Amino acid sequence: MVTASCVPVHAHAEDSDQEDVSSTTPLELSAEKISQLKGRIMDETQPMEKRNRCVFTLCAVRTEPSIDALSECLKSKTCSELLKHEIAYVLGQMKSYHAVPVLIQTLEDESEAVIVRHEAAEALGAIGQKDSIGVLTKYLEDPSIEVRETCQIAIDRILYFEKRRHEGKPSEVECLSMYDELMLGQTDEEEMSKMFQSVDPAPSSLLEGTEQARIERAKVCKRGHQTTEYRGLFALRDIGTDAAVHAMIEGFSDSSALFRHEVAFVMGQLQSPASKEILTKVLCDANEHEMVRHEAAEALGAISTDDTVEILQKHLKDEHGMVRESCSVALDIHQYFHSDQFQYADGLNE
Repeated sequence: MVTASCVPVHAHAEDSDQEDVSSTTPLELSAEKISQLKGRIMDETQPMEKRNRCVFTLCAVRTEPSIDALSECLKSKTCSELLKHEIAYVLGQMKSYHAVPVLIQTLEDESEAVIVRHEAAEALGAIGQKDSIGVLTKYLEDPSIEVRETCQIAIDRILYFEKRRHEGKPSEVECLSMYDELMLGQTDEEEMSKMFQSVDPAPSSLLEGTEQARIERAKVCKRGHQTTEYRGLFALRDIGTDAAVHAMIEGFSDSSALFRHEVAFVMGQLQSPASKEILTKVLCDANEHEMVRHEAAEALGAISTDDTVEILQKHLKDEHGMVRESCSVALDIHQYFHSDQFQYADGLNE
């Protein structure tokens, strides 16, 4: 995924004095302009990177008509797996119940690509509608392990924030055991969303103590189940130091491709040069799952150095379409970083 709610979180992150218009004020677009953006997303003759920018432009609009347009694109046969998964991602980031029906439809379509169904399930968790638990539970027995794991994480997320809202006792299927609560503490999701402009698939944990102590506590999460692993990963992200990045690297040895792809995603959020070597290794590993390689490519685009450009260009002809397209998007992000463009979500500009 391009790591952002409506524009890449890495979009000129150093320009902290500039207001992020897309994350504070929804764009106001006419029905004609929304239709135009939808048409560009569905137009197979358009370069992938331009279509991707249109997706994030519609995300920035944040209205029901823009969600309807994205929903049509998600159901379209002209959109690639990468583009559809990006659409599902932004629908989750918009956190509107209006997107729930199309996300459920996508999850239930077993002919759809696994990465798209996974992203639809994750988006349902991000939106957090309690009624979604039923359909997510249904797919805990899905043939795809990535879908199964995502559905469990999404259920855990919904239950976690339901518990926090109502201040009730955790249920038997609550995502955190008492041990996890004591070890990890509580999370202020809103604060983390402000920092990284993203709705995370699992709540990060605010850990106390020295940096090294917090890193060690976060690493303990690997002894738990999938959601606990995710919480530890996002805790490391929030620490954000080179030492935390090096601790994340261990995640690439995890047996779960879903978790490995999330490690790459988080490294893209941090944009740390300390992750460049491992991300390059992951992208170049032809035996790695393509969803992990795709995420590594986009993370390298976020780091945005001259040597990452060379690596990404090399894989523009990769045998896997998702990897090729991700490299194209990543190179566009690099170009954006080194331009005078104010925002990435500029799909109406020619």
